[in-house]
Amino acid sequence: LWDLDGGEVTIDTWPWLESYSEIEASSEEEVWRIARLLELDKLKSSVASVDHLYLEKYDTTSEEINHYPRITFEDTCPWDLLSS
Repeated sequence: LWDLDGGEVTIDTWPWLESYSEIEASSEEEVWRIARLLELDKLKSSVASVDHLYLEKYDTTSEEINHYPRITFEDTCPWDLLSS
């Protein structure tokens, strides 16, 4: 976790997804201002929850993601089998 000009920047890692940078700030405008400080490309960015990232990558539904009993680094991704 890094404090940067009024916001927080982290490298977030979730099972079955590539690591990504996350910016948290008091408003969406502040998030984009900090992203510009980091020279991040807005066209390659999104404002989304982690379940949205799973939906983008795998052939699954929000209900399946949000009701999956456990998501750990040790388990195999069940949706990866569906998207193959």
